[in-house]
Amino acid sequence: MERIWKVSVWGVRGAMPKADRDYLNYGGNTSCISVDCGEEFVIFDAGSGLLPLSGFLQSKNIKKVHILLSHLHLDHIIGLPAFPLLYDSEAEIHLYGQKPEGTDLQTLLGRAVGPPYWPLGFGKYKAALFIHELCADESFLIGRRLCVGTLLGSHPDSCLYYRLEQDGREVGGGGDKSIVYALDCELTEEIAEHLIKFSRNCRLLVWDSNFTPEDIGRHRGWGHSTWEDGVQIGDAARVKHLLATHYDLRYNDEFLKEQESRAKRSCGFIKFAREGMEITL
Repeated sequence: MERIWKVSVWGVRGAMPKADRDYLNYGGNTSCISVDCGEEFVIFDAGSGLLPLSGFLQSKNIKKVHILLSHLHLDHIIGLPAFPLLYDSEAEIHLYGQKPEGTDLQTLLGRAVGPPYWPLGFGKYKAALFIHELCADESFLIGRRLCVGTLLGSHPDSCLYYRLEQDGREVGGGGDKSIVYALDCELTEEIAEHLIKFSRNCRLLVWDSNFTPEDIGRHRGWGHSTWEDGVQIGDAARVKHLLATHYDLRYNDEFLKEQESRAKRSCGFIKFAREGMEITL
C-alpha cells in the first residue's frame, strides 16, 4: 500500500525567533519543516521549531531522524543544542549539510552548538550521531526509497537547496511524491533557471518569502526573495503546491494575513506557512 507523506510546519521565521502575542497565528519559531515518509522521518533545517517538533517525535516514539541543513546560519541550527533526541541513547540522528572549505562540517557545527556557547559538544551526546558532508549537484539515498538531490543556493556564506523524492534514482526521476526546499534564496536569472529545472513538476515547493515585493528592493544582497518570486518559479516549474515561509520578524499576523490574501488573488496554488500546518502528499 502506498504510504501518504505528511508534511508538518514547526518554524516559519528568519533571523531569530519571535515571542509575541501578535505572532501566535503564523508563529514565531525559525525554520523547521518535517516530512513523515513512513519508513523514514526527514527534517528540513533545525531552527527553534525543532523543539516543538521534539514533542511530536516523543509522542510517536520516533527515534531515528534525518536532518537536512540548508546552511549554518543561526536561525537554521539554533534548535540543535537542546534537541532532546541528542540526549537519548536509543536515538539515531543523521545530520546532512554542505561540505565546507578548509575544514569539516562537524567542526563548524561544533563551534556553534558546543562550548563555550553550549556546555556539551558532539562527543558527549548520548545519541548515535552521523554527519554527512554534501556537495552541490549531488544525489544520495535515504533508506531504500528516498532520493535527495542538492542544488547550490544563492545566499551569503553559501547554502544548499534540496529535492526529496520517493523512488527516484536521480532528481526528477521518481513518482508523484516530491518536495523542493529552497531557503534562503536571492533570485537572479541564473539561479532562477537552475531552480526551475530542479523543481520541475514537484508536488510541493517550500519557498523563501522573507520579504514582500515592496520591501525586497531595500534588501538586495541579503540573500532572500518574495512570495511573488516563488509564484514565478512555481508557475514555470509547474509545481502543484507553493508554500511561502521564512518571514521577516517585522511581519506580524495581521500583516501576513493581508499578504496571503493578496498572494492568493494572484496565484491559486500558494499557501502561507503557519506553525502547526499539515500538508499531505
